[in-house]
Amino acid sequence: MPDSLDPEKELFSVVIIGDFNPAIFHPSWFSSNDLLPEEETKSAHIDFIAKEIAAFSIGGISIQVSEDRLAYTTNEPQYEPVILDLIRGTLMLLEHTPIKTMGLNRDMVFNVGSDAARNDLGFRLAPRENWDSIGVSRGMKQLTIEVERDDCSAKFVQFRVSPSYEVLNGVFIGVNQHYLLETPERTTTKSRHQEALRILGEEWRPFMEFARDAANKVITPSKNNRGGA
Repeated sequence: MPDSLDPEKELFSVVIIGDFNPAIFHPSWFSSNDLLPEEETKSAHIDFIAKEIAAFSIGGISIQVSEDRLAYTTNEPQYEPVILDLIRGTLMLLEHTPIKTMGLNRDMVFNVGSDAARNDLGFRLAPRENWDSIGVSRGMKQLTIEVERDDCSAKFVQFRVSPSYEVLNGVFIGVNQHYLLETPERTTTKSRHQEALRILGEEWRPFMEFARDAANKVITPSKNNRGGA
């Protein structure tokens, strides 16, 4: 297996927990506030818009809003910077909306080369011998790990690892970098919005790079585990 793999499929998203009014989130709201071109919002695909929930897609971007959750998502890498601009513009428009937490997300599916390599990864992350007293291990189905980073302001980073059948010999790795916006130090809605905008401006791009590099470290055995140089 090479030292670094490119994902076969990806999904990028920003999720914010707060107090939202789903009814205002209509495709036309984005064009009337100069967040997206009118020609794009006119061709939006609407799944549902009501008082309690709104769900629709504009171009390659999916937007889902409930009374306590706002999520902008894309599975097309060219729209990743658009997601960033869109969520920043939304926060600036909704400057009086209470927000509590925010998550930056990058989900990736890799082709690790063979079914054997995928099985080896599972047994490396969840060793067979740990289950000997219980029964014969048939392999890892899903693993969730939280880590702390000392080079960003996130509360924690969560990794989810599982087999994926979206691509040949697929392994899914989802990375969520979780931030607390509502803290004793940030007592006002304005200060929490400022922190969210700072994070998006300063930590989004480093997170994107970190997520991909960390995923490769998970799926690629270290030299110490290869039995040689």
